[in-house]
Amino acid sequence: MKTRPILPPVTELTKRQHDGWACVWCYAPLRHGAVSAGRAEGLIGSTPYSVEVYACPACAAARGLG
Repeated sequence: MKTRPILPPVTELTKRQHDGWACVWCYAPLRHGAVSAGRAEGLIGSTPYSVEVYACPACAAARGLG
């Protein structure tokens, strides 16, 4: 079974990564061909929080996504 790459905690994402405008790994602006990388998770205070994050085509290919 293939495992998904490890994502950074949601609290370490930049605003652009959090909003889906930048690659979760290399911070490149996402335009065409972005691939879902999964859900970044973490806690905000004591509340569980997660957000869908995306990878640029190059990072997605390097990590075996999409």
